[in-house]
This record gives sequence, C-alpha cells and structure tokens, in this order.
Amino acid sequence: MKKLIKNYLFIFKELRKSSRLLPFFLLLTTTVTGLASIITKYILKIIVTKLGKEILWSNFLFLVFAYTFILVFSNVINNYQNYLSNIANRRFSYNMQTKLMEKIRTTRYDAFFSPEFQNLYTTVQQSVQTESSSLVFVSVLIIRLLVRLVSNYIVLAQTSLNLSIILTICIIPSLIIQLHIKKAQLKVVESRMLNVRKINYSFMVSTEKAYVNEFRLFNLHKLFLAIREKEFAKHIKSWVDFGRKEFIANVFSCILPCIGVFISILWMIAQVQCKRYSIADFIFYSSIVFTLQGLLQSLVSDISQSYKSIIFFNKFFEFLEFNCEIKSGTKNIQKDLKKHVLEFRNVYFSYPYSKKLALKDVSFIIGTNEMVAFVGQNGCGKTSIVNLMLRIYTPTSGTILLDGIDINEYEYEEYLQFFSAVFQDYQKYSVKIRNYIMPIEEVKTDNYLKIEQAIRDTTATEIVKKTPYGIESELTTRFNKEGIGLSGGQWQKLVIARTLCSDAHILIFDEATSAIDRMAENEICNNLISRCKNKISIFISHRIYITKYVHKIIYMEEGKIKDIGSHEELIRRNEGYKKLFYGRANKQNS
Repeated sequence: MKKLIKNYLFIFKELRKSSRLLPFFLLLTTTVTGLASIITKYILKIIVTKLGKEILWSNFLFLVFAYTFILVFSNVINNYQNYLSNIANRRFSYNMQTKLMEKIRTTRYDAFFSPEFQNLYTTVQQSVQTESSSLVFVSVLIIRLLVRLVSNYIVLAQTSLNLSIILTICIIPSLIIQLHIKKAQLKVVESRMLNVRKINYSFMVSTEKAYVNEFRLFNLHKLFLAIREKEFAKHIKSWVDFGRKEFIANVFSCILPCIGVFISILWMIAQVQCKRYSIADFIFYSSIVFTLQGLLQSLVSDISQSYKSIIFFNKFFEFLEFNCEIKSGTKNIQKDLKKHVLEFRNVYFSYPYSKKLALKDVSFIIGTNEMVAFVGQNGCGKTSIVNLMLRIYTPTSGTILLDGIDINEYEYEEYLQFFSAVFQDYQKYSVKIRNYIMPIEEVKTDNYLKIEQAIRDTTATEIVKKTPYGIESELTTRFNKEGIGLSGGQWQKLVIARTLCSDAHILIFDEATSAIDRMAENEICNNLISRCKNKISIFISHRIYITKYVHKIIYMEEGKIKDIGSHEELIRRNEGYKKLFYGRANKQNS
C-alpha cells in the first residue's frame, strides 16, 4: 500500500507538471461521466412507470430530453476526457523517458557490465513508454468505474443490502485471482529476461546493416539462428506453463461473479412474484445488477492491469535508486594556471569482473605544451590509460592527479570539459554536419568560423563541398533521404574536427587517423601540431610513424611502461620499440 500511494503521488506530480489543473479536471470529468449512467437508468425507470398512465406528453418530452441531454453531455465530456488523457499520457511517457536518460547520463560505465543492472535496465527500457501510458489511462478508467460502482451500490443497497454484499463477496476472489495472475506473470518476465536479451541480441545482429557483410561472408546466420532457437525454447516453455495455470485461474475468475448475478436475478423475480416489485422496478434493479457485474469485472481487469503497471513503477524506482551514480567531487580546476600537469602515480587497474590486470604500476607525468604518444602492441594497456584519464573507470589502486589533486576530487562535468577525445570506436550520429562538429543546437557566427577552420585543418573541405547544403547537410539517411553517407576516413575527419572545435585543454587522439589515407594524414598531423600548442596532447596509434611528431613516447608492454623517451632515444636503446617501429613502418609502406 505504501508503494501504491508513492506511485500515485508520483503520477499526480508528473501530471501537474504538464498542467496544474489537469489532474483536478480529469477527476471532475470522470466523476460527471460516472454519475451519468445511474441518472439515465433512473430516468428510464420513471418513464416505464408512467407508461400507460394519463399524464401530459410534455412530461414525457421533458424526461426524454433530459435523458438525451445527459447522454450527449456525458459523451462530450467523455471524448474531451479522452483527449486530455491522451495528451497527459504522451507528456507522462516523455517525462519518464527523460528521467531514464538522466539516470543513464549519471551512471558509472562499469555498471553496464553488471548482469543485475542489465536485466533491470532492459526491463525498464522496454516498458517505460507502454506502462507509463497504461497506468495513467487505467487510473482514469478506475476512477470512473469507482464513481459508477458507488452510485449503483447506493441505489441497490436501498432496496436490498444483501444483494450488494453478495455481488461484492463474489467479485473479491476474482480480484485476488487476477492480482495473483499478474504477479506470476511478472515473475516469468523477470526470470526470463536473460533469454529475452539473448533472443533480441541475435535478432539485432542478424538484421542490422552493420553486420550484414560479415554474416554473409562467414555464414553467421546459422550460428545466431541456433542460439536464438535454443533461448526461445527456454523462453516459450515458461510461458506455456504459465498459460495453463492462467487459463484455469481465469475460468474460476469468470464463474464467481456470474454466481452473484444468478442469485440476484432469482431474488428479484421472487420480489416481482410477491408483488413487492413492479415490472419497472425489476427492469431498473436488474439493469443495475448487470451493470454492477460488468463494472466489477472491468474493475478487476483494470486493477490487475494497474497492478502490473505499478509493479513496473516499483522496478522503475528500483532502477532510479540503483547505486551506480558517478561520484563527483566538489573542487574546480584552476584554469588560469599557465601550466597544467597530469600525473599517473603507481596505477594498477583491472576491468570489471576480470582478475587480470590491464595496467601494472603505471607512473608518468605530462604537462602543458607536451605532445605524448603511447605505443605498444594490442592489449598493452594504451586505451585503458585513456579510460582512466576520462574517469570512465577508476584505478584498482594508485592515484591519478591533475595539478597535484586527485582527479576524483574535481567536479565531474567540469573535469570532463577539460578533455576532448577522438575515440577509436567513435559513433556516427544522424545530425547536421555542424551539430556533429559542434554539438549544440544553435550555432552562432563565431562558432561557424571555428567549425570552418576545423574542417580545413582536417582536410574535410571536399566533404562539405560535395554535400547539398554544406555544413547544414544531414549525416546518414536515417531521417532524411537527402542525408549523406561517408566513408570511414571521412567520418574520422569530422570526429577530429569535433575535437579541435572544443575549448578543452587536454586532447586525446586514440587511433584518430586509422582510416585516413597517408597524404591526408600527414597534412592533418601537421595541422594538429599547430593546434596543440599550449595544450596537453596525447596520441595512441598503430600508425607508429606519428611518433616522429611528438615530444615524448611512452612505450608499453603487457600493461607496464617499459621505457619513456624520444623516438631517437627509444630506437637506440629499446629493442622492443625498435622492432615495433620498423615492423609497422614496413607494413605501412607496403
């Protein structure tokens, strides 16, 4: 009950955000439409009673007019209420999705490796829109039903309190059965969430454009079809078992209310036979009994549906309260310093749920006006260092310092704004070119100049010239058939341009030019050198000739720093670096 009250208070507050009067108006209109039903029945009873008697036609005319007016008024109110509920549903669903987005924005990256978090996140993500709308809509229906039930019960109780009690007693087991069914249904959903995720994953990789070529080349379709069929067999077995039990429970749930109606009708027939009821009374009260039976069954159905939505909201609140927030410090970066220093001090690190250390006792110092390259074989820990710098993960032990202060003590969002990066696994967004390079909705004149300069520095001018609307052109054809498709190298140029457009002090280039041709890469590297003045610049690249441009090279093997020095120094004294450089250089030249 405590959770139920919490959920409805939450809904009430969210509805008031869209309109302060909306919840009260919905309540008012629901009450009006609920009372209209009993009023029209009573008018019909009066009409039937007066039939055959000598009364003025004007009285019949008035009664019929009143009956018709209430019907029309009720329908108008009902339609307007549906209109308001529809708008409220959409606003509410939108707000719930916004809360979900905000939660993900502040969630630690390592939480996504937790199966518990993934199952909860998938449940909420799949249901956030449907269940949000359902609860608002069903809540309005329940209020309407309750008003009609109360009004019909009051009228029926005046003639026979026993009938009211019998109908109620017969419906209570039905309600309990339906709630039990919904609870069991949700248990099946939770227990099979891992199967659902695997089924959906197999479907996704089998149908997404990015996977098509590999699927055809390596015949991956058979593998993922087999995985999908295996997981679906487990999934469907649970639902078959649940379906049998649900069918039996629903049969009992339907029979019990009908028993109440059967007893009620027999009792009213006896009242007519004993001359205690007139025919008009029988029609009136029997219609109330049938109405009550229908209303009670609808109420059971709506409450059980509402219960399902409430359980979802419990999951939603559980997700919002899941302890996975990024811990932010309170200190601000002293941006007016002439020189900033980034330091790793005896850092060890292993990825979530992995016992293997990705970094072992890593220590180094980088300052303003330094261009540093991390080099080494795949898996040596280069990208792990970047992940720690950006607070995507935290060290298993050791400390990372910026200007002598532990980076975890800085305010998180301000700290991130101090960095800009070209990631190895960058994303391709369906937005305008200018929004991709400078991710803000409205771009001012000064910003246009920065965007154009970044485009020139990354040799992306030809890309823009060939587009129909320049930097206003949309990337990809997902939302616009006139959108443009780019090669991997062209995308990388835009990603680098985005990094150059930022005001960050520390720039990170992780395999930034891996898909760009050699001539364009040389020009971009020369431009980067001039743009990286008065900044800390970090390069991670398999295109090892880039090490000739930097001031310092940090050579790594198996998570450890093996040597630090210039290109010439490492060529002379480090055999591992020498083999790596000449081996890669020969591959690149070939």
